[in-house]
Amino acid sequence: MFASAPVPMTQFGNNKNPSRGILRSTLQMNSMSSPATPRPTNAIVLSWNDFLCPVEWLQGNIPPTFTTHSCLLQLDQCIVQLLLHASTIGPVFVLCESGASFIEGLCTAYLPGCAQLFSSPQHQARIQLICTTTTLTSA
Repeated sequence: MFASAPVPMTQFGNNKNPSRGILRSTLQMNSMSSPATPRPTNAIVLSWNDFLCPVEWLQGNIPPTFTTHSCLLQLDQCIVQLLLHASTIGPVFVLCESGASFIEGLCTAYLPGCAQLFSSPQHQARIQLICTTTTLTSA
C-alpha cells in the first residue's frame, strides 16, 4: 500500500499505539513527495455491426415493413440512450465493419436518432464512430 521507510520507536515518545505514528508519518511523506495522480479514464468500445445494429438482418430485409420500421425506430432510441449513458462514464468508440457512407445511409434511412447523434459536433468528442474502409482478409 504505502511505501515508506520504517519509523524508529523513539519518534513516538509516549504514544501507546505506535502504528498510528507510522501511518501518520507515511501519509505525510506520501502527500509531500508525490503529486496528485490523475484518475484513470474508462473507455467504452462497442461494435456497431450486429451488436448495436442488426446490419446483416437489415441488408436481407430492405425495405422493412411498416411494423419492422416502427421497431427500428424503437431500437434507434435505445441505441442513442445507451451511447449517451456510456459517454457519461468515459469516451465511447463505436467500431463499424462497414464504410462510413454505408453507415451514414443506413442511419439516415432507418435510425435518424443515431444519424443525428453521430453527426452532432457536441457529441463527437465523446462518441466516436470508427468505420473501416476495407474488409480484412485472412493471411
